[in-house]
Amino acid sequence: MQLEGKIHAILVTRGITDNLTVREFVVLDASNEKYPQHIKFQLKNDRCKAIDGFNVGDDVRVSFNLIGRETSKGYFNTLDAWRIERV
Repeated sequence: MQLEGKIHAILVTRGITDNLTVREFVVLDASNEKYPQHIKFQLKNDRCKAIDGFNVGDDVRVSFNLIGRETSKGYFNTLDAWRIERV
């Protein structure tokens, strides 16, 4: 899947476990001007550096997978980014 928008926020890298590092970023999707959406993506492990060199306000295209899972606390979705490109 892909989404184009403007980088709204870039968050710090967090260590979740010994084997999992996550970095989140937010893209503003203003394709519907009346209802703009702030979409949060995550980068994992070696992909955390993919956002380096980008800044808030940059226009980007994000390629990602939609990940859904069930836990004892309910159901969760994650947008797992695997490529970020300038547009």
